[in-house]
Amino acid sequence: MGAVQTIAEDDIPELGESIERTVNLASGCTAGAYSIDVVATVNGEDVAEASTSFQINLSWSPTE
Repeated sequence: MGAVQTIAEDDIPELGESIERTVNLASGCTAGAYSIDVVATVNGEDVAEASTSFQINLSWSPTE
């Protein structure tokens, strides 16, 4: 599973500011470990990189 999001030049944050984006997981995703990797590229050169990992646990119980 992978997705690429591109930031428009006008939306690039100033130094010290942050940018927020929503990542939608594909419907029907399974339980397990996932990661999001972010790479900032300017004029073809990678200038910053970040990564985060998370776990999805699915559970189901019948109701009476």
